[in-house]
Amino acid sequence: MIVATLLTGAIISTSLQNPTDLPRSAIYLFEQAPTDGASEAAHEAATKLLVAGKLQVVKLDFEKSWSSFYPHDKFPKLRYKADEIFPEIPSAFNLLQVAAAEKLEYMCIIRCQYHAESKWVALGPKTKGYASVDVMLIDVANGELDISVKRLRSDSTKVESGLETVGSLLLSSGITMWSGGPKTPHLVRAVQTSLGFAFEDWVAARTKAKANRA
Repeated sequence: MIVATLLTGAIISTSLQNPTDLPRSAIYLFEQAPTDGASEAAHEAATKLLVAGKLQVVKLDFEKSWSSFYPHDKFPKLRYKADEIFPEIPSAFNLLQVAAAEKLEYMCIIRCQYHAESKWVALGPKTKGYASVDVMLIDVANGELDISVKRLRSDSTKVESGLETVGSLLLSSGITMWSGGPKTPHLVRAVQTSLGFAFEDWVAARTKAKANRA
């Protein structure tokens, strides 16, 4: 519920502006079978959740950094088709080395897998979207995992705390309302819900710690 409050429109306009005086973090998000709208919404939600947790988010070329450490080990590409083999997240130890070389204080890597299905009901076709996420957030300085979530799966009809966490993202100022086909809104809702569940406890703890220091 703390995260849900943070992500209301009133707070987004001030606290989620990605200030540059906070610890540096970066996101690498790779996906299987997304739509363009779902992919952009996932990146946007992940960024806002990290900023809500009092981090700044910078853009880096992780593939280039990775190849300098592990030239014979492929880094996951950004997108995979539904029929392609979808790799796991690389090891935390290897990611820690790359993040330290890039002078990051936090590194977040997210693996998203999407699926949509349509069923015919009395009034016509009904579409449902699913998103399964793996999330790893590394505290580089301490060599610790702040978040380690595997196979967290939500669907576009789920009404639980994860949806409350990011539900306001769908309506808040500064968030694009994605279109692009009948399944895109369902995949957007599903991935935002999954990411909400994954980040919920971490953002709440970071927000509480910040308030206690104030």
